Amino acid sequence: MHVVSEIQRRPNKARLKSEKYIVHFYSLCTLVQLVCLIVFVTQFDMASNRTFTSSLWVENPFELAPSLVWLSKRCSHSVQNERVFAFTGVSVNISDKVVGVMFAALATEMHATFFLAVTALLVGAINRYAVKANFFEFKWRNFNVRKDCFFATEIVLISALLHSVLLAEDTHRMLHDYLDHCNTRSRGFLPYCSTVPMIIFITFAFATYFFGFLVYMWNALPKYGIMSDEEVVEYREWLRRREESVAEVKRMEEEVRRANTRLQLMLENEKNMKLGKSTYQSRRPTIRREAYGSKQGDDAQQWGT
Repeated sequence: MHVVSEIQRRPNKARLKSEKYIVHFYSLCTLVQLVCLIVFVTQFDMASNRTFTSSLWVENPFELAPSLVWLSKRCSHSVQNERVFAFTGVSVNISDKVVGVMFAALATEMHATFFLAVTALLVGAINRYAVKANFFEFKWRNFNVRKDCFFATEIVLISALLHSVLLAEDTHRMLHDYLDHCNTRSRGFLPYCSTVPMIIFITFAFATYFFGFLVYMWNALPKYGIMSDEEVVEYREWLRRREESVAEVKRMEEEVRRANTRLQLMLENEKNMKLGKSTYQSRRPTIRREAYGSKQGDDAQQWGT
């Protein structure tokens, strides 16, 4: 997010030091998120290849790895009074009849987590680059695109990502306990794929908004923020020119609006005059013919008498 309001917007070469520092911080957060995403997808891909016989990135028949099939037929685990997302006191008996469904559910939830993380990273990178490029709004005719659209979209995606991680955590924990109970020797199965990288990903995403909001309030609450005396004088002069420019634009828009109104009235009056003239010319010969016909009828009546 921007750390100055739109009215405080300055040219790129005269931006505040806080803006330059926050841009570097945003770049660092984006880099950390990218590393977390790479670590997560690497672990997820390796664990899913060891858990299932087919790849999860394309549509394939569902089948657990032979070692898991052998393990599930010889081991079961009862989970008592477990918390599953919004529910408490859940009791589940994990056996060979349900373990496949639970592994498939965990893979689906983690796959959705990866998709949301990629989308959130792309939107977040665009949002932070807009801060670096000093972008507030794009206008084309009657079409306006504000940077707030990217801000709102990223918040929604990060919130959905957090929900997806918390949803997968319960299934992840139960299957992790199941494999530990069955004394599996391999630690490469999907329940051992950590969700910590996604937690760090989400933490840094919210950290950008938290620190950005603090700097924004620091710049907005004092009249001139953390600028030096020279920057204050320069900013006052720039603000005066900006206000004059805005007033001049509004005056020109008002003149154009009045000229357009006068032109519309003139065209409407001209149209009405032409319409009235054509109506008069179309009715005039009819009146003469009616008058001439009535005169001939009177003369004929007089001769007949």
